[in-house]
Amino acid sequence: PFEHQAKATAVAGTVATQAERLPAVLAIHQHWRATGEGAPADLSGWFLQGAQLIDVDLEGAALRFTVLAEADLTGSNLSSVDFGRADLRLTNLRGATLEKAQFGAVRMERAVLVEAGLSDAAFSACALDNADLEAARMFECALVKCGLRKARFVKASLHRARIEECDAHEADFTGAQLLRARVAWTRFTIPLRSSWPAPDALW
Repeated sequence: PFEHQAKATAVAGTVATQAERLPAVLAIHQHWRATGEGAPADLSGWFLQGAQLIDVDLEGAALRFTVLAEADLTGSNLSSVDFGRADLRLTNLRGATLEKAQFGAVRMERAVLVEAGLSDAAFSACALDNADLEAARMFECALVKCGLRKARFVKASLHRARIEECDAHEADFTGAQLLRARVAWTRFTIPLRSSWPAPDALW
């Protein structure tokens, strides 16, 4: 019991320390963005579950193995961010800019990506089950070997996107635009009500 209590206390201390350091890290990142001096923020391995990071600018930052579950990143600029193996379950990314972001083996179940900008983003071996990508802009986005079960792509723009080797069981593509999209080796099970886009959306 004492060892467990000590470990919990150590973890809590680490989280508190990271929360205290975050404003300074963001300020240094902004300086790098404005002047090119220094280096981009590296928040790899940080525990930021439930953090309020609305409209934050972390373009080009490293967020590998970062825990951002249930965090609020509404409207944030996360272009070119490396999210490798991060935890984004239930994360709110509504309206966020995520162009050219790298998502490798990321957990994103029930994440909210409504109206997010995901053009040129790359998802590989990610779990996007029950994620909401309604009206997301996903031009030339790549989804490879991802779990998309019951994900919502309603009215999403997937022009020239690649969806390969994914499990899209009961995913909802109602009104989605897939002009010149490549869909290969992907499992689709369409519910009784059609969730596939109209034929004219595919050409």
